[in-house]
Amino acid sequence: MIGIDFPESITEEQFREVGSLIAGVQRSLPWYWGDWLAFASQSATRAGRNARMHIDDGPALYHLAEELSHLSYQTLRNYKSVCEAIPLYRRKYSLSFTHHQIVANIPDPAEQDNWLDEAEKKGWSVSELRMAIRLAYRTEEPTEGRDDGSRRSQILREMESLAGLLKKERVEDLPPATQDVWIEQLKPIAATYETLCELKSDFVQK
Repeated sequence: MIGIDFPESITEEQFREVGSLIAGVQRSLPWYWGDWLAFASQSATRAGRNARMHIDDGPALYHLAEELSHLSYQTLRNYKSVCEAIPLYRRKYSLSFTHHQIVANIPDPAEQDNWLDEAEKKGWSVSELRMAIRLAYRTEEPTEGRDDGSRRSQILREMESLAGLLKKERVEDLPPATQDVWIEQLKPIAATYETLCELKSDFVQK
């Protein structure tokens, strides 16, 4: 199939339905390719049950996938790794492939599910989910044995990263539930900012 020849008699409702179908296929393509590759990599263990499958998870398979999909080797590898980390029955239809990709590297499947549940429930965007995970892991990092200089350097790096993410967001477009989450998460930063401003003001006056 190389295109769509739309009839002149098509209605607006039918036209929108076609658009929805195209969007659905496009949204699902990473899953399709990932599951296709993951199935092939498991073919050796299924050999006894399916003698017709003799495809090895090697260069030949990825060469075939690259020819068929016109995607890069690394992209296809990423698709496969996400599909292997998060099986079909644990995926969230309302979340994008990228949402799942963000949590795929978390070793504990239960924790993966918790983050996906939270993102679905609160309507988080990809950047919001990524930020929430970063904040959670940051608070869990041990501070013993680290000097003040290295800790403050890390804080500065994290603030620069967070500032870069925030500049890309239009806060006025955030849904109310997301606004509540952001307000709660940004409170410590706002309090630190106010304290620093007060200290700076006192220093100037002296």
